[in-house]
Amino acid sequence: MKITGKIEKEDVIDILCDVCGESTKTEYGDYEYAQLCARWGYSSSKDEEYHEVCLCERCYDQVARYIESLGGKVAITRYDILSGRLLSG
Repeated sequence: MKITGKIEKEDVIDILCDVCGESTKTEYGDYEYAQLCARWGYSSSKDEEYHEVCLCERCYDQVARYIESLGGKVAITRYDILSGRLLSG
């Protein structure tokens, strides 16, 4: 026997850049954004905190350039969009 009924479901309707506030939704209805995350442990002054920032492509490029200006390196690896697997080489 099938029992039907109406249920309310919460879903993501947009993802905004945490720097400029712009939507990361594309014309195809998906989202293009970078997510930077940090989990802090006991030896940190941010003990057991989780930090997360969503960035649009433009703001991500600015952050990446800033990291490189400090002498850091942003590792770039290609991946297969269909399988989500990283590609070697």
